[in-house]
Amino acid sequence: MSAWKQADVIRAVRIEVSDEVGGKTLFQYSPFIGEQDGANAIFQIPQTRIAEDTLKVYSDGVLLTLGVDYTLDDPMVGQLTFATPPPVENSLTATLSWLFFLDAELDRHLNRAANDLNYPTYHTDEATVADSEATAAIADIPDGLKTAIVMLGAYHASHALAQRFASKYDVSVGEQDFTLSQLADHYEKLASQLYDRGIKARDEFYKASGQQYRASVAAQGWILPQVTPKR
Repeated sequence: MSAWKQADVIRAVRIEVSDEVGGKTLFQYSPFIGEQDGANAIFQIPQTRIAEDTLKVYSDGVLLTLGVDYTLDDPMVGQLTFATPPPVENSLTATLSWLFFLDAELDRHLNRAANDLNYPTYHTDEATVADSEATAAIADIPDGLKTAIVMLGAYHASHALAQRFASKYDVSVGEQDFTLSQLADHYEKLASQLYDRGIKARDEFYKASGQQYRASVAAQGWILPQVTPKR
């Protein structure tokens, strides 16, 4: 048994789905969406799911300070507000990393993974991610199930990403080395592989404990028999 920090488990899933912070970057992007008339202070960078800690905004080549010169109001849609409306003649540019998932989205996928294993959540510390799902607290999770939860969480995330691409998700100005259909196929295949790895890790853990994992009636979810399985 061990303590599992929410941030650490989310980071592990990011590695599995190739969504690490800094992995997908835009350099000196412009123009912003919004009327630059000297009066308007609200603009949008046309990129979804911006990693806030990576955002650097420049006005005529001068780096502005996040939280002082501007705020990132909504990283999901790239909306920001300047403390002072930028002059008409100034050039606005941004360098940033973007993500497939915000932490709150991965939190939901990991909770589904924990539910698959009959746990209410996947971490033992207090939630540190903004907009985390409200779940029952847990004191510990067997060490042997960590891989299973990470793989199943990555499965749920990859499946959701495949559906997003299949629905003509617009990566906007982000890197587009693959077509959307290719990305959808890639993440659907990855989801299947991750699911198999998660189930294998789960079964190996219980087999080593002299138990087996079997489905009960749908209303009850999953149960652990109290008898040692036949060998």
